[in-house]
Amino acid sequence: YLSLTKNQRNEARASEYQHSYKLNEVYQVIRGMPINTLEERRNRAIISLQCLCGLRVSELRTVKLKNLIYNEDAENLMIYVNPKDMNVKFAKTRCAYFLPFDNDVKDNVINWKKELMSLGFTDKDSLFPIIPSRFNQLNLLETRPQKTEIKSNSTIGNIFKKAFTSQGFPYRNVHSFRHMIAKWSEKQRPEFFNAVS
Repeated sequence: YLSLTKNQRNEARASEYQHSYKLNEVYQVIRGMPINTLEERRNRAIISLQCLCGLRVSELRTVKLKNLIYNEDAENLMIYVNPKDMNVKFAKTRCAYFLPFDNDVKDNVINWKKELMSLGFTDKDSLFPIIPSRFNQLNLLETRPQKTEIKSNSTIGNIFKKAFTSQGFPYRNVHSFRHMIAKWSEKQRPEFFNAVS
């Protein structure tokens, strides 16, 4: 009497087509982002890292400096997704390797880490810290990064929205980068696609 048919269950579970950016659009946005302030350089590094390894939003927000590692065996950079350090779905540990994208995108992340280390950050501190803007006693705008992570996933979403809409692209959520990577990898060698999926 109150049970659903198989077709009704399938219809209820069906999802809309997942739109995503093209890789060249992401490159265009990253390369067009301003980098005059600490906050602007942080935001460019956030989008660059998402392009390189497609983390979940909570992982991107909570990644620490120590999670960015050069893996000598793979001869590649990676984010070591560790639930002890980061907010990870289902507390699963994994390695998110950087994809073979343009070196300037990788350099954005590497140089951002170096800049934080030069400001006294340690491996335990957030890779993408809060950077409050406030006026000091001399009425000059002062931006000093705190060593704590951004508190809200919506803040990350707003960074992406501002970057893409300011350059004439529609806003697609942060998760759409994972779809972009899947579509890109489908066009690569079959063994590469199997490794990414």
